[in-house]
Amino acid sequence: MHMMQPTSLKSTPPPTQLNQLPTCLQSLVTREFSMALLFSLFILLIITGATAQLRPGYYSGTCPKAESIVQDVMKAALIREPRSLASVMRLQFHDCFVNGCDASLLLDDTPTMLGEKLALANINSLRSYEVVDEAKEALEKVCPGVVSCADIIIMASRDAVALTGGPCWEVKLGRLDSLTASQEASDNIMPSPRSNATFLIDLFAKFNLSVKDLVALSGSHSIGKARCFSIMFRLYNQSGSGRPDPAIEPKFRQKLDKLCPLDVDQNVTGDLDATPVGFDNQYFKDLVAGRGFLNSDQTLFTFPETRGFVKQFNIDEGEFFKAFVDGMIKMGDLKVDQPGEVRKNCRVYIIIGAAVQLRPHYYSETCPQAESVVRDVMKVALIREPRSLASVMRFQFHDCFVNGCDASMLLDDTPTILGEKLALANINSLRSYEVVDEAKEALEKVCPGVVSCADIIIMASRDVVALTGGPDWEVKLGRLDSLSASQEASDNVMPSPRANATFLIDLFAKFNLSAEDLVALSGSHSIGQARCFSIMFRLYNQSGTGRPDPSIEPKFTEKLNKLCPLNVDQNVTGDLDATPVVFDNQYFKDLVSGRGFLNSDQTLFTFPETRGFVEQFSSDQEEFFKAFVEGMIKMGDLQVEQAGEVRTNCRVVNSHRPAIANTCKRIEGIVTFV
Repeated sequence: MHMMQPTSLKSTPPPTQLNQLPTCLQSLVTREFSMALLFSLFILLIITGATAQLRPGYYSGTCPKAESIVQDVMKAALIREPRSLASVMRLQFHDCFVNGCDASLLLDDTPTMLGEKLALANINSLRSYEVVDEAKEALEKVCPGVVSCADIIIMASRDAVALTGGPCWEVKLGRLDSLTASQEASDNIMPSPRSNATFLIDLFAKFNLSVKDLVALSGSHSIGKARCFSIMFRLYNQSGSGRPDPAIEPKFRQKLDKLCPLDVDQNVTGDLDATPVGFDNQYFKDLVAGRGFLNSDQTLFTFPETRGFVKQFNIDEGEFFKAFVDGMIKMGDLKVDQPGEVRKNCRVYIIIGAAVQLRPHYYSETCPQAESVVRDVMKVALIREPRSLASVMRFQFHDCFVNGCDASMLLDDTPTILGEKLALANINSLRSYEVVDEAKEALEKVCPGVVSCADIIIMASRDVVALTGGPDWEVKLGRLDSLSASQEASDNVMPSPRANATFLIDLFAKFNLSAEDLVALSGSHSIGQARCFSIMFRLYNQSGTGRPDPSIEPKFTEKLNKLCPLNVDQNVTGDLDATPVVFDNQYFKDLVSGRGFLNSDQTLFTFPETRGFVEQFSSDQEEFFKAFVEGMIKMGDLQVEQAGEVRTNCRVVNSHRPAIANTCKRIEGIVTFV
């Protein structure tokens, strides 16, 4: 942990000195900050262990300017309205304790969802949401669809502290934004300004935050303001006594009486400590002197279990800063395992159901060239090696059937993940992964961090069909890439070449795909080849008989025997139909004539429930094309609700990329306002 200690500047630095400061600090020329606040925390089951994805430098590859962009927005907010920095810092507190740090706090109400902005802890208290909106808008211009609103809150909170004289620290990033919010969750756990230390200690313990964390994080009240509403009971009816809180120092009580008389507008605000525009340890000095503004603050000194930390931070600002940073990092780690996304607008979530996000022209604004870039890569692959197109088209099948269309099959093995590339259905069968890599590399050059690998598979599969003579269609896009893969799931789901129509019909039905969808999608074998390994049993031991499959047309049996004799290298390949480089209905004509290469193909003609579709597509190519497109769209809609990301490298989840250096090392000095 690298943390810069602040230097104290008693006056605004001259322009020459100002220009020598880092970019994020050069606009510190304003001396007045204020804010209305109420420190609120919330109890739900929060999983602090689910933080493996979070790390410093998360956007180093996808949006390297992310942190500096947020800092620039915070500088502009500082100049425009100093109070807004303290307001923005509070957002991390109010967000992270309600189902983790997921930007649920930022969602506006909808007809079906009561958001958290109007929760008792937040209404008339939290503000400056527009600063986060500005940061998001700036990031979308440079790195559209990459940086989450949840991470913006974390970065902005750190910057608010550093820009007002406090410590700087590395923030861990990589959060997704929630798909919902809960006003009820916020209300149920909200500690009021009347809360005492006992209540607060118990509350923090539920989030694995210690007594020291409680006292240090309460030091966020070193900057900002709070409303008279929050202290009226202290001044006139503490604990129902009809008298003021005896813990308030008498002269300070007189000051508060003048600020907040009984007939005052209770939205009038007062400073939370004697230096409300500078992040320092004055807050703790005030508590020791009986000059804490809120009951929930002053109780930290009157209560024995917390008093020691108040005294320590009162005399040692460096120790306070260190403990505060530790607490902010712990709080930033609070997560709940739930589906998420990267919102385009922090106030509105996109995904309502599993497939609602998917739509044609998803990248029309963020990467309008996306589809043409992928098609250009596929054209080059066609020229270089025509067989590669058939291989790429198979990816959609092998990906979407295993936990939805999420590019899990593209992930390489790691010490902790057995990927799907070596699953039984894929090893020595799927190939041409490098074509997807080329498409991803081309997209990263024009739209870094925007287009998912899962969507590349969908676009590339469509392009393969169109470029080899088949139909063209609009594809729905907007998928995220998985964070893991499952070889076991692939082995359990993907059918073998020996599968018969009964098995295949049952398998497809599990994905809400009909018998017609099965037959039409099997027409993907209109192009490409398969290995002798896949048909040896058909030629020499069908169903354990020691004889060939009787459904194979005799002359075709002779042809296959020459291609795949018993002593052949079983990796030798044969054409899947008579026109293996053209997407047409020849595949179905071959099945009708008993010339299907794979058992799983020929069985579609021999089985009564599927034979009619084979015969129809054999005689009507347009009907086949129409059914094939419908089946591909249905298959493309297969999704599982799970966390995801937009990978920079389709073979590796982003969390395995190396982090960049500590951003705080670049900070040469921090201004403290006196």
